[in-house]
Amino acid sequence: MYDISYNKECKPYNVLASVFNSTLLREKEIVDDYWTKERMRVFFRSNKNTNEQGAKAQLYYMPDEGIKEGALVDIKDKVYIALNQSTIENDIYKKSDLFECNVNINTFSNGYEVNIPGYCYYLTSVFGNDYPQISVVGGNMEVITQDCEVSRLITPNSTFIDLGATWRVEDCVIRNGLMHYYIQKQADTLPPDFKVEILSRAVEFESGKMERFEISAQRKEHNDSTWNTVENATIWWKSSNEGVVCFDGNGTARFGREGTATITALWREHGVTDSIEIIVTAETLPKYEISYKGNPEIKSGGSAKSFTANFGFVEDSGFDIIPIWHLELTPEQEEKITYTIDNVKKTISIKAQSGAPFGTTFNLWLTTNDYLTSTGEQVKARIEVNIISLF
Repeated sequence: MYDISYNKECKPYNVLASVFNSTLLREKEIVDDYWTKERMRVFFRSNKNTNEQGAKAQLYYMPDEGIKEGALVDIKDKVYIALNQSTIENDIYKKSDLFECNVNINTFSNGYEVNIPGYCYYLTSVFGNDYPQISVVGGNMEVITQDCEVSRLITPNSTFIDLGATWRVEDCVIRNGLMHYYIQKQADTLPPDFKVEILSRAVEFESGKMERFEISAQRKEHNDSTWNTVENATIWWKSSNEGVVCFDGNGTARFGREGTATITALWREHGVTDSIEIIVTAETLPKYEISYKGNPEIKSGGSAKSFTANFGFVEDSGFDIIPIWHLELTPEQEEKITYTIDNVKKTISIKAQSGAPFGTTFNLWLTTNDYLTSTGEQVKARIEVNIISLF
């Protein structure tokens, strides 16, 4: 009888792994990390993923997924916070209990606007024996959110408006991946004012070019006259005519066909906008020319003739442009035509050996890989060269 104890590759059947993997395959949901948008595979249990305010969810997931205690995750257009992560009972799966976030802290700190969702609930006592009892009537609550670089920008005395009131952060405590804010209700104030402005006011752009528009995003507290610049505003760009101008994922404008379009900058967090109208004009192409002395002809058996490349306004751009020469020769001409290229002087010297078929012509082409039109085509120049008799 075969003894499996001698088969080092043989592993016992794992019932837990089989059940977990089959359930994940059958009931898989995709959730996203709030910050990185990393996608993670999970499944729900206890049927706690409801549409109720403050709904709870219990997630099961593989150990290598990015969910940690305190993590913020997007689930079906809602943000949840992981209250915990199960101790390692096995190496097959982990699980977390989540609360749906019910508050968004928006405040301003050292030039940066802080926006972070959290979960808020009433307190009875939070500061220990030396702090007086906190009552619901007093308007004191606790907010928990993920402990991260953003949440650490929120410090005691920071204020924000949500839940129909103005709140001041009294204290902050970090525990097990969670940031705990203890907040106190303040006298109601109006929310801050926000504005965004497109700083670049140029109105004409060439087809085929690209441009990154600069913006200014500012906020002002309602009882203050000073506008403060926000360095980390999230700007979404929109064009009224994407055939004329469109934007890539980094906010860079690409200009297409001739025409007009209105571009709009939207400050995503606050919904304020600014717009300008732009005009896209025809692409200005460099004028490639081939210059030479006398006539475009070479003598059979005579001395070499030099042709020079001229690249028009491109040469003023500071780029070292290398010409690419091409001779369209017949088989008979190829045997008798030789040439030498000087990239420094941007010249080509062509010589017709004795016996070259005089009375014939060939095309001399000039182009370069350093300049393409907006459609990706090379700019070219051509002349017709005559082979004439030495006498």
